[in-house]
Amino acid sequence: MSTKRAIQLFLFIAVLLSACKNDMAEVNAFFEKSSAQKEVATQIMLTYSDSGYVQAIINSDLMERNLDNKEESLTFPSGIKIDFFDKMGNHTSWLTANKAVRNEKLNQMIARDSVVFMSSSGQILKTNELRWNEKEGNVFTDKFLSFKKPNGDIIYGYGFSTNERMTRYEILQGEGLLEFEQFEEDF
Repeated sequence: MSTKRAIQLFLFIAVLLSACKNDMAEVNAFFEKSSAQKEVATQIMLTYSDSGYVQAIINSDLMERNLDNKEESLTFPSGIKIDFFDKMGNHTSWLTANKAVRNEKLNQMIARDSVVFMSSSGQILKTNELRWNEKEGNVFTDKFLSFKKPNGDIIYGYGFSTNERMTRYEILQGEGLLEFEQFEEDF
C-alpha cells in the first residue's frame, strides 16, 4: 500500500470516528427503562404441566413479563381465564378474573377484580381477590366471598381455601341460609 493510500485511509477513519457521538440522554430516551424491562405478548395460551400431566391452561388477551431481576412477574392487565385439569385430563374447574399477576419465583398467582372460580360440579366462588399457589395446588383468599352450592344454597363469608379441583374446601368465617336436609347430608 502506498503512503498516499495509507494517509487517505487514516484520514477517512479519523473522520468517521470523530463523527460518531453517543449522547447518553438520547440513548436513554430511545430505550426507556420501563420498556426495556418488559416483554409484551397478545392472545396467549400458557400450559402448565407436572410429570407429563397438564395441570392448567391459562388464556389471556394481553400478558406483560416484567424482567426486573428483583421481581420476575407476569401481568395479565386485560383479564385471565385458567382451566384446571386432573391427572386423567378431565376438566375440573376454571377461574376468571379481570386482572392477575403471577410471581415466577414463588410460582404463585394473584387474581383480582371480579374473580369467579367454578368447579365442574357447579360450585361457584365469587370474590375480589384469589390466590393460587401452584406448588401446593391450592387456591385461597382472606377477602369477602360468596359461595354458591349446586343446590342453590349461598354462603357468604371471609376467607376460603380449596384445592384446584374444588373437591375439598373450607370457608373460614361463613354465614348463610342452608336447607336443613341438605345440611345433614353434607355431614
